[in-house]
Amino acid sequence: MGKTKDPSAADAVVEYLHSAESQSKNFAIDEFNVVRLLESLGALKDSRTIEYIRPFLNRKERASVILAATEALLSMGEEIPDDLIITLHGLDDYSVNKRAWEILANIGDEDTILKLKKNCPDNLSGWHLKLILPVIQAKCMIYNPAL
Repeated sequence: MGKTKDPSAADAVVEYLHSAESQSKNFAIDEFNVVRLLESLGALKDSRTIEYIRPFLNRKERASVILAATEALLSMGEEIPDDLIITLHGLDDYSVNKRAWEILANIGDEDTILKLKKNCPDNLSGWHLKLILPVIQAKCMIYNPAL
């Protein structure tokens, strides 16, 4: 899109999430519309948007919106912002969390792995480690392969 972004787009995302939550106790969110809003803001590159959305990450539906937006970013060849990389590791629901780690493993650059190692060392175990270890070994070569 254009070089300038609508400053109200991030607010629109938050407003949409609030209205969706107030309309239904089950909170069945329309991911497609939220992803479109995120893309209109510059595909989550605005760190302000990350901060606005962070409070909505406690439920599977909310987390899946962020996951869908991340996948949209990747499909457009966009870089994943640092805040989003850190946020992805902590998504609560197992299936969403597993997909987030698969994405992170596929990004697999040294900086991503180092950020994850620094910010969530306790999470690098079990299936997380199985997904991420090949990337660590192939890209970083700084960790003990016997982990």
